[in-house]
Amino acid sequence: MKKWFVVLIGMIIGFQSCDIIDNPIKNGGIIQPPDSTKVVRKVVIEDFTGHQCKNCPKAAKQIKDIEALYGDQVIGIAIHAGPSNFTGTNADYPTDFRTPEGTAIYNFFKIPALPMGMVSRVGYPTNTHLKTYPGWPAETANLIDSIAKIEIAQTISYDAASRAVSVAITATALADFSDDLKVCVMLLESGIVSPQLMPDDTRDTTYVHNHVLRDMLTQALGDELGLHPIVRNQILTKQFAGSLDNTWNASNCDIVSFVYNARTYEILQAEISAVVP
Repeated sequence: MKKWFVVLIGMIIGFQSCDIIDNPIKNGGIIQPPDSTKVVRKVVIEDFTGHQCKNCPKAAKQIKDIEALYGDQVIGIAIHAGPSNFTGTNADYPTDFRTPEGTAIYNFFKIPALPMGMVSRVGYPTNTHLKTYPGWPAETANLIDSIAKIEIAQTISYDAASRAVSVAITATALADFSDDLKVCVMLLESGIVSPQLMPDDTRDTTYVHNHVLRDMLTQALGDELGLHPIVRNQILTKQFAGSLDNTWNASNCDIVSFVYNARTYEILQAEISAVVP
């Protein structure tokens, strides 16, 4: 029942102007959290955005609404990448949110415009992976109740003096795999107050940017986690290290790790943890 309700909401959004519908799930209430004794699949929404993109705040709000519905089963990632007229810096938009890894991801998946997103990168081989933000609720609903095939545990160590961070990943296969698996580890920062162009063409100087990709502890398209065949209950481990820039607020930073199928690029499972507990 839950899934059909959210799918219907997504269909309604697709046929109406986003300027009219401020909150596509405001009439639906809060969905009860899943049974904590089971491994649940977490859905990753990668939002390609820019601080000079006036429609991008609508996409950010869409993620916020979806997170309000599903809680920590949804992980949003804001990737500032694309044309410099949307992502570049100047006196009015001084913060440079761009990263080499974000640009590499943007180029690999051939993002045509901003805002644009991928929901767990589903549909990549058939070029149906790109979704505008009105379609994110329905796509999320299609995945949220699917069976988890991977369990991820991550242990984070942070040294405040050196600002060094290390991440130990343990991934347990909950199914057999005939494809290789790869892992991506991203460093995100939230609570960044910096100007944003708004849908009404005004500049909001107190806009709060959340879950912004700041760095990656792996390559842009991930590192090898396990080669096929991978059997159920097999445990795969990796360790990664990096550091926080002096301008980033460590208390607002998170580590997101996700495992994906190296052939289809679909994100199978993800986990998020604070750098500073």
